[in-house]
Amino acid sequence: MSDSDCILFLERLAAGAIPREARPAELERLLAEAGIGAQAGAAILAGDAHSLARLLGAPPIVCCLIAPGKKDDEEEEEEPEEEEEEEEEEAEPHPAQRPSRNLAARRARRAG
Repeated sequence: MSDSDCILFLERLAAGAIPREARPAELERLLAEAGIGAQAGAAILAGDAHSLARLLGAPPIVCCLIAPGKKDDEEEEEEPEEEEEEEEEEAEPHPAQRPSRNLAARRARRAG
């Protein structure tokens, strides 16, 4: 049995070339025709992915998770500074909200 024989058999099974509803005896015959060994065939028939992966020499699946750490004191100190900058920006009106210089000059002329 070669790894590629087993993989090709599984690909054919997944593609629907081999009916999933096939009886175990029929699947055993197809496995033997494909040249798949008894242990790998038994793992396929049992749906035992871990045993099949071990037989094929596949590396184990590893999942890593990195949890976020606690905030440093420096990061906490930076946040109030950002809030102060936002307050300063809010105090100055947006250019579209400020009266234009021409409008201010016209108002001064009218008043004077």
